[in-house]
Amino acid sequence: MLGRMLNASNGFGACILKMTEDKEAADVTCPESAFMIVSCLDDKTQPQASSTSSKAPWARVFCYRGGQGKGGKQQLQEVVRYPNEVQQSQHYCGPLYPSVLVPFNLVHVKWGGCTSPGKVLAITAIPEDLPLSLSFIHTLTHSSSFEDKLEYCRALTMCSDALISLLSHHDCPVLLKETLFHQLAEVMWSLLAISPEDYTMPAATVSFTEFFHKIQEEVLLLYEAECSAFVTDKGKPPGQFPPPGSMAQGDVGKFSTYFQALLELVLATQQCIQKGLHGSPSPSKKRKSRRGSKKDGESDSRKMTGWLNTVASAAGLLQALTSGQEQSSCFLDSSLPCHPCRRLLVLTNLNPKLSHEALKLKLCKVCRAHGGLYKNMVHFLKAAKTSEGPSEGSQDHSPIHAVLELCCSAKGPAVIAALSASPDLKSDGGSLGVCAVRDGLKSGEEEEATKVLAQYLFSKLVQDGGLVPEALQVLTTIFNSCVPILKTDVHDSLELFLTGCSGGHKDALVENLWSTFGSNSGLKVDGLLSWAVQRASSDAISVWNGLFAAGFDLHFQRCGFPANSAPSRQLTRSQHVALVNYVDSICRHLAVTSEQLCAWDIAPLEPSIMVNEHLEPLQGLSLEDLRLGFLQLSHINSELSKLLMAVDLRYTHPLSLGSQLSQLSALMFYDVKMSFVHAVLNASTRRSWDQAPPEIKMDPLQSAISIASSPLGTQFCQAAQGMADVPSSQLCVPLASGGDPTYAFNVKLTGEDVHGTSGSFRHFLWQVVRELQSPVLPILIPCPSGAAGVNKGKYILMPGPHTYSEEKLLQFFGQLLGVAVRADLPIALDFLPCFWKSLCGYQLDLEDLKDADCLTYKLTRKFLECNSPEEFEQLAATFPRSHSDDSETTTSCGLQFVYTSIDGRDVELCPGGRDMLVTFDNCKRFAEAVEEYRLRELSNPTRMDAIRQGLASVVPLQLLRILTVRDLDLRVCGLPDVNLDYLKSHTMYQVGLMETDQHVLYFWNALESFTQDELRKFIKFACNQERIPFGHPCREDAAKHVPPFPMKIAPPDGKGPPDSRYIRAETCLFMIKLPQYSSQEIMTQKLHYAIYCREDPLSG
Repeated sequence: MLGRMLNASNGFGACILKMTEDKEAADVTCPESAFMIVSCLDDKTQPQASSTSSKAPWARVFCYRGGQGKGGKQQLQEVVRYPNEVQQSQHYCGPLYPSVLVPFNLVHVKWGGCTSPGKVLAITAIPEDLPLSLSFIHTLTHSSSFEDKLEYCRALTMCSDALISLLSHHDCPVLLKETLFHQLAEVMWSLLAISPEDYTMPAATVSFTEFFHKIQEEVLLLYEAECSAFVTDKGKPPGQFPPPGSMAQGDVGKFSTYFQALLELVLATQQCIQKGLHGSPSPSKKRKSRRGSKKDGESDSRKMTGWLNTVASAAGLLQALTSGQEQSSCFLDSSLPCHPCRRLLVLTNLNPKLSHEALKLKLCKVCRAHGGLYKNMVHFLKAAKTSEGPSEGSQDHSPIHAVLELCCSAKGPAVIAALSASPDLKSDGGSLGVCAVRDGLKSGEEEEATKVLAQYLFSKLVQDGGLVPEALQVLTTIFNSCVPILKTDVHDSLELFLTGCSGGHKDALVENLWSTFGSNSGLKVDGLLSWAVQRASSDAISVWNGLFAAGFDLHFQRCGFPANSAPSRQLTRSQHVALVNYVDSICRHLAVTSEQLCAWDIAPLEPSIMVNEHLEPLQGLSLEDLRLGFLQLSHINSELSKLLMAVDLRYTHPLSLGSQLSQLSALMFYDVKMSFVHAVLNASTRRSWDQAPPEIKMDPLQSAISIASSPLGTQFCQAAQGMADVPSSQLCVPLASGGDPTYAFNVKLTGEDVHGTSGSFRHFLWQVVRELQSPVLPILIPCPSGAAGVNKGKYILMPGPHTYSEEKLLQFFGQLLGVAVRADLPIALDFLPCFWKSLCGYQLDLEDLKDADCLTYKLTRKFLECNSPEEFEQLAATFPRSHSDDSETTTSCGLQFVYTSIDGRDVELCPGGRDMLVTFDNCKRFAEAVEEYRLRELSNPTRMDAIRQGLASVVPLQLLRILTVRDLDLRVCGLPDVNLDYLKSHTMYQVGLMETDQHVLYFWNALESFTQDELRKFIKFACNQERIPFGHPCREDAAKHVPPFPMKIAPPDGKGPPDSRYIRAETCLFMIKLPQYSSQEIMTQKLHYAIYCREDPLSG
């Protein structure tokens, strides 16, 4: 077969058509070819010209579609045109010169009629034996069963030799070369995974090393060429990875799939060489290879530095993780010195008229919207009294100072802005000083703040003339990190501690320590402790700098580790996954990314959150293990995120880089994956910015009448009918941004005067969700477990066969899911995990059966646990007999091999199942058949395929491979609870309003008293959606907020007594028009009226 492939490659036929001024037409045929590849190449003999300089199109390719037209001629169907520009009404946004595979051996071409565009048309005929050979190689590399490993390796070696020879000796079309690159990479990965240690490839037709140098040179040149298209400074070729302007940097620059295939082949070939699998060069190449070995080695060393070495290192980490080596301590860069002091804020000149308790309440309330304070603790310090002191009988109104410790150091700027804007905290006639503590425990140029900080740090370190117990324990641990030292032998944690204390003058400090507290036998731990007390009395800041340098935080807990540190206990894969979920929950709560989170921000696990089943594996882990695990995961995510844009996720070979990334998706933080998803969505936009979105018209009255009877009048069906003729490319829009964003399509509501588009679009999705939850539409049903009070309110896909019209509705449902993903607009639907697993193509298991149908799960468990006829008889007594059983030797429970489907049909579990009784001998087979049938119903492949087709027309389907089931659920459906602190921190006040205005305080107080159901109703009232995005903090540029954020509060329009007016909402802008009510009671009453009596506002 491989020999036929090599022989077939000699038969590549290529037809090159150059541009002529006269119009020409001709048939191009190759009877022995399997298919043809049509591509457009640069004409090296002519200068390049823009597509607009020539009459478009200057070349058109047709195929014969069968049938006869006028005059008995065969009818033609256009395949491609160059340049591929079409009329504006067809809304095409794609490459101008695409390569196309035509599954025929005969095409008709029309070309010419204009000046030369600098291009030529190339038509390549692919022989019949080539696709058969490639199919054989694909089957071989995906084979999981082989008896003789050595023979299997030889077969793979023959495949690699044939593919290398084909790529080296023939100028294949780019479209074919990309496939060959992937095939050869799969062969290399299979060889690396299966070949014995002493296996070496036999002599090859082409030098393996020479081929590696060739493709390596090509990938380096291609990298520079493709990066120049999206790097802003084009005068400097990028030498880093990932390059500026790329998807990995949050932009839209993406590599071609040809580059991704070539890069994976380079990495696979390099590993084969490193493992020594490459065979000796062919005899004709030996002398040449020997002569150029040194030069090639120098060249190879030079080329494998820079960005390519970065990618190779990340790929090595990926393969180590997929092979189960995540417990290795090598996945950690040094995190020393650490800087937990960034969590501190120093406040000076606080209002002395307020008590400490009142100040604490106000400070906690201000900081709560930005992550809060550590354990809600505020450390107050009085200002030093003047020499005169207060007069007799007067109150002491000297300014109050305080030190705050934030829960997250990244929230410092937001907290500083909020505290500075709070007038109640300032003292009369003075300004509130808010100083952030920088690295090295510097609190800015304010002298008073430095004194306050030093006083606070001393109080945390020394009490009653001695070290606090925690400091005593930590310093003892630091001392014990090495043997009792001589003054010339300072190392490990003690060296780090003393270096941090010295501020760069370690030798002088060690000399002083030795001369004061040392002895002939060396320095003892008591000497170090005594020195620390003396040092803290004069300079507590330097002692804390030493503790930070040694890796300890403000509470004497370890938060920094040297490189390659090993945790006190090895974390399992499930614990790593649970830790990722824990970090994701912290990021959601604090509205930060995992990159902004630091190890000292990881707090001990609270008992209240351990009830979450996703965090259960973390029980028993120490805070040190959690922080070290977080640092390891941060390093892993940093490396894997570099690979995301360089790997083609479409290919499913189990050893390919894309499949390995998919296997590790649970180890990647949610925001890391979402950043890549957003970049891909923006890069895959197919509707240009100047094209108007399609518009569909809705009749709300018709949908209100039909929702109880017929699905045809529902807004879902109206939209499906209205969008039937709209190309799916029109739905591929950039990620929504801005105050009134542009979505995939506009919704026009008959009889409604709506200004703006986003409010009506969000209302449409909300209405569609209500219709999907009703029994009118044949798409979703409540899960059967809900009848038993388990997973109530969760939905699954309706099982059973479907009609053609239902298939179209399922496809449109998939499109709506894709539209919601691109809009970053959570829909208020709660699916069971089995829905997302089926969508991604994962295999369902018994846990899915337990979630979806707990009654069936319990029934099958009872049968499977029957180990004796007596147990079966007891179980059989609980079932009614369906008919008499006169047999004396067979005990039956009255059941047949028939089970009721989810939609109520009785289905035979096997041929003749209605006549087969369940007995002790076959009860386990009956239970297994029931489980298999129910899982098949839940997976519902035919209906899910239709949804997947609709989703793929809007969102690149390969993105699902890096998302877990939980990721998909959070991305599409969001969270049902409203985080009021998050909402408050992302609110703007307009037209002179301030957060401290009395009626604004009434407003927030009223919302704090609302239940979650009432908060959802308020969100629906304000922006026409029940759930709002989370975890994507608003950007500094107000024009790029994540919709519908920010919420805006403005005064009402017009004039009139405030207490007699109502609250209005402009849903397109997420704006609340808030009258200046005179009391808290009136504000709460008006808000209740707004959310209960005005359920569907469509104003503004």
